Amino acid sequence: MSWSECLRPAWAFDEAASELGGDILQSAAWGRLKERFGWRTWRLWHRAHGSVDQTALLLVRELWPGVPIGYLPRGPVGVGASGLREFADFAQAFGRSLGCFLWRVDLDQPEGSLPLPELAGAGYRVRRGAGEFGGTQPRLVFRRALGDGAPTPDADLRRKLRRARAEGTVKVEGEEALGDLLALLKDTARRQGMALRADGYYRALWQVLKSHGYGDLVVVRRLGQPTAAGIVARFGRRAIYLVGASASAHRAFLPGYLLQEGMIDWASAQGCTLYDLRGGSLRDPRHGLNRFKRQFGEEIRLTGERDLPLRLHYVLFRALEALRPRGGLLREAPLLRRLRPSLG
Repeated sequence: MSWSECLRPAWAFDEAASELGGDILQSAAWGRLKERFGWRTWRLWHRAHGSVDQTALLLVRELWPGVPIGYLPRGPVGVGASGLREFADFAQAFGRSLGCFLWRVDLDQPEGSLPLPELAGAGYRVRRGAGEFGGTQPRLVFRRALGDGAPTPDADLRRKLRRARAEGTVKVEGEEALGDLLALLKDTARRQGMALRADGYYRALWQVLKSHGYGDLVVVRRLGQPTAAGIVARFGRRAIYLVGASASAHRAFLPGYLLQEGMIDWASAQGCTLYDLRGGSLRDPRHGLNRFKRQFGEEIRLTGERDLPLRLHYVLFRALEALRPRGGLLREAPLLRRLRPSLG
């Protein structure tokens, strides 16, 4: 029983990760997307009694020349309390062979499901300054069970959905609608004061998902005009809302509600048993994003990100991370500016 690099084709890794309930962010396809933007990737897995029982997609990128960091978004997959120390030991050996001073793991486990003393004892350290959403990936998520026994919308949500259906139509569209999504993202970013990635990132995301058969673009229109759009992905029995936006001029007609209903219908048709609406604010339970997503899914707090230090560089890294949010000259230093986007 041991961890090793997966030398099988990418589809074999994805098959194992998806059967274990992994997130799309732990797929070989996601690795190919990140490789377009400066990351190197390794597919890792753990075999026991002749079968794969744990997997990990490792992303590696240099924070500064010659000093790489490892990151596992929503990973590793299938590692419960009994496997924490073995994975940490593997990270020490394999991570150092790559020159990494740190692996940051984003544990996709409900809060309380992993014993904190065992996490700390195995070397997993709580990271500082995780921000409003709890980390690079959101720690507070909203997930909805699908299929038999799935919850039915309450009366208020049914009323809003009827209103949205009366004003708009929703359907899966192709690459020609990517321009509509990009325009809606920019509209939403202006309205909410959000930062966006370059258009090329969203186009690459779409291309990678479609080439693997993992995703679709859902668009809501009113009188022929796009009012909301988003990309939804499927990995095994899990569906995930990756990116979406709505038009400022049409918000009164609730296009966001129709978009989520369309994505849930898409996920159900794909045979998914879980739909992940992604995250909300940890600091403000009354945040508008939380109130909206709470109508569609159950609120879950995850264990969240932990650091596995591999070299002494980690001490300097922690000090710089602690200083970064405070402002002043240190915040503007080139190294500090790279800390956050390097893990995005």
